[in-house]
Amino acid sequence: CHRAHADLLFTALKLAVTRVFVQKGKDVLLEVPISFAPQKRDILTWRFNAINTLVRFFPPAEPDIFDDYVGRVSVTNYSVKLKNLQAVDSGVYDARVSGATERTLVEYNIAVQDAVSPVKLNVDSVLSSSDSCIVNATCSTSDSDISSSFRCVNQTCDQDGGEQSKTTNSGAFLSIYLWNASIFCTHSNQVSWTKDKKEIQDFCLQPAGKLNKLNN
Repeated sequence: CHRAHADLLFTALKLAVTRVFVQKGKDVLLEVPISFAPQKRDILTWRFNAINTLVRFFPPAEPDIFDDYVGRVSVTNYSVKLKNLQAVDSGVYDARVSGATERTLVEYNIAVQDAVSPVKLNVDSVLSSSDSCIVNATCSTSDSDISSSFRCVNQTCDQDGGEQSKTTNSGAFLSIYLWNASIFCTHSNQVSWTKDKKEIQDFCLQPAGKLNKLNN
């Protein structure tokens, strides 16, 4: 019974891992729960991938920052700020308390990502008649691109064909879409976002004047 209870507790702790995405070169704050109050002789240790120790707290002594993290870690109470994250810093960080009992207070699964590269929106061709217009456009990055068509009839425009979004070779998200009479090209991941846009009326000049904007 006690073993079953322990297994359930372990599972609950594993499910409580907090996923955090951090842009390369930025800092991340690893916090302990507000309710945490150390008991006498408790030792709190922040670890990386359950092997490397960042810092150890043994009140009332000063926090002990381990050599590999000197200059990269600052502490506030029992929380830790890890600075200038790089790809090798991706992994699981936990705050482990040892004393009368052993327990994990919190776990963070940190994913360090590069900022996405700029995007470029190019209009490849325009086919127009007296009452309609088709714009073919390509949204591209350094390693990927998507193309789509936009049709305007009687001053109302819609996305007509081609791709709307895709995952790039680097795992980011590339999309092309129409919003408020503008063609948008965006490149994004969990930590950054870039865009390029063009007004569709610059390519489809309707005799009656400006095009109606969508999503008013």
